[in-house]
Amino acid sequence: MRRARELALCLTMGCVLSAVAAAEAEPEVDLFGTALDAIERDRGDLGYRAKGYWNRFPLPEEMPHILPFFTDLFAEPLHIYDFTRTFAEATDRYLVADYRAANADALHRLLFYLGVSRRTAGFRAYSTNLAPPDSSDAPLLGALRSIYEQGGWITDAAAFGQRSSWPETVEPLADEVAAIPPDLQRVLADLLTGLGDAHHWWEIAVRNVPHETRQQVFRIRGLGESQPDGTVYYPEMDDMAALLDEESLMYAAMKAAAATERARAQLDSLDARSVLDDGDIDDLHFEAETPFGRVVLSGSDNDRHDYRDLFCLVDLGGDDHYSGVVGASVTPWIPISVALDYSGDDRYTCDEDGLATQGAGVVGAGVLLDASGDDRYESRNMSQGAALFGLGVLMDESGNDEYDSRLSSQGAGFFGIGLLLDGDGDDEFNLHGDGQGFGGVGGVGVLADAAGDDRYYCEPYAEKVGRADYHSDYLVAASHAQGVGSGRRGDGTDGHAWAGGLGVLVDLDGNDHYEAGNWAQGTGYWFGTGLLYDGDGDDVYRSVYFTQASGAHYAIGAIVDEAGDDRHELFENAGAGIAFGWDYTHALLFDRSGDDHYEAKIISLGLAEIRSNAFLVDLEGDDTYRLNEGQLGFGASDYREDYRVPDMRAPYNSYTACFGFLLDGGGKDRYLVTRPEGGGTIPHEDARNDALWLLPDRGTESWGAENFGVGLDCEGGVVPDWEPYAPVRATAP
Repeated sequence: MRRARELALCLTMGCVLSAVAAAEAEPEVDLFGTALDAIERDRGDLGYRAKGYWNRFPLPEEMPHILPFFTDLFAEPLHIYDFTRTFAEATDRYLVADYRAANADALHRLLFYLGVSRRTAGFRAYSTNLAPPDSSDAPLLGALRSIYEQGGWITDAAAFGQRSSWPETVEPLADEVAAIPPDLQRVLADLLTGLGDAHHWWEIAVRNVPHETRQQVFRIRGLGESQPDGTVYYPEMDDMAALLDEESLMYAAMKAAAATERARAQLDSLDARSVLDDGDIDDLHFEAETPFGRVVLSGSDNDRHDYRDLFCLVDLGGDDHYSGVVGASVTPWIPISVALDYSGDDRYTCDEDGLATQGAGVVGAGVLLDASGDDRYESRNMSQGAALFGLGVLMDESGNDEYDSRLSSQGAGFFGIGLLLDGDGDDEFNLHGDGQGFGGVGGVGVLADAAGDDRYYCEPYAEKVGRADYHSDYLVAASHAQGVGSGRRGDGTDGHAWAGGLGVLVDLDGNDHYEAGNWAQGTGYWFGTGLLYDGDGDDVYRSVYFTQASGAHYAIGAIVDEAGDDRHELFENAGAGIAFGWDYTHALLFDRSGDDHYEAKIISLGLAEIRSNAFLVDLEGDDTYRLNEGQLGFGASDYREDYRVPDMRAPYNSYTACFGFLLDGGGKDRYLVTRPEGGGTIPHEDARNDALWLLPDRGTESWGAENFGVGLDCEGGVVPDWEPYAPVRATAP
């Protein structure tokens, strides 16, 4: 029976199988071209180009807060790969140690390429235009005086012919400033000058926003839990988005980050000249209150820092302990806050719920830059590179580091940009949810790691962290982690539907382990985009449901893994993943090389449902694909009656198409099904090495409603669209 179907298929498709059989003679088979030829379609048929007459369809261009790239990427899904690569290229160029050692603009460029350019088109990454370094004899007093004047603490007012003695001037600080070595004065002075400029642009950014609206935004909690299904509406977020001058806010944020990075480079210069080895600076400590927050310069002792009012902090070394707020804008009165720790094995802790810290920006900019050491970061919420209407960035340049937080952390953005950037070292990231590259409503969240064997863990079980998801009988948590973009689906509540953001996890090198629950690992929801890129290494991906290049409701989800022998495993109810799309979703899992293992139980492995485009593409290696017996997958699409017979209340399902592809371009591959009740595994009836199959097949009742499932296994298969992009870091052939 199976052979008869193949012969009939060969006749009706113009002998497509002969092209597959000839793959050894002709080494390059266009995988997408061959699959599309088999169903008499072409690349132009992929994607979604919604029309205004598609009644009930939520049009992307009408969706509030949608990110600029989404509509075009929604229309052209084969560009998901090169779009994802742009994040990897920026990480590979600017986060690596060699570039950082030779340049003082890595953080600025990472901020632009990973975040700013994804939200606004006004910048081109040229410069933040910081004022040149101060060469005067008393730079720090001059910088403090400028900050005092800018904040209104020094005036030129006079009365009765006498100059006012209030507010205070900076002269009482003169003796303390004089105790600081001149070279260090200049570093802090240049930093303050840059931050003062950033504050100026922040004032421009919020000029139209009432103070009450700012305060309301600061009081918001639980965005990750309340927004996906629209259970809570915060009108102040719509108000803030309408009134905020985002370009000025991003300019302020980039200036704050660039000033911090310049200070770090200046310390490198002092370190090279042994200035920082002077024993007199070990117990150095300087503090000054300013109208924009407290200024702190600390020496190389093992210090304890506990502040709530920091404008800037520079610590020169030592194994330090930071508690409270560090590198975070946490009140409307201190919108710009940065911290620079130059060296040491440091510990950052915060055990207070609702307190943003460790590189967080709320209606402002927070920057934490740790240059070296094996560091530990512990927090509760909105931390470790998190933002709400602003920028939050934590950049740890080197060391074996550990990051622990609960919610909205480790690269999480809502209406803003949250970045966690880690350079070198074997690192561990632990989370409860909403992070490790999470783009909430209108936001961008990126976790980028350049090197090391890293572990990314988001607790999967609801009994430990709550967030129970009904898709797994409330056993598994909704993680929203490890490259997830999620919007506010308000169509079932108050009608305030907001587009999801962009969540990205980039790991360039190392044998990495990814583990999470539901809604994780390259997944999108409600006009959100979730991307996970891994450059090289033998990696393990473990998760449960709606995961591993998946998504639902007008979304984009992708995993790109360039090299290594990788394992993709779904556990518990183990489905809706490994290239699975539900309800107008693009799902792409692309693995360039390696002997890989893909295992799920139900509805996975290149499956498109409700008019999705789902592509599982593996080019090289001896691969294994495994799914439960009787389940849709292995390059398949579903069938629904309204595909064929229009629902005249909302006929758009009859205008569109499903494409579920499993394309394997090389190696000796196995396609297995697991039999029930311990029955072991057997080969799949249709999917197998060196073959082409259709699911649904021609001649079946489900065929012919523009619902296409194609499996193709051949030697020498390529995707010409992606061939110009060589692997970023891969060492495999």
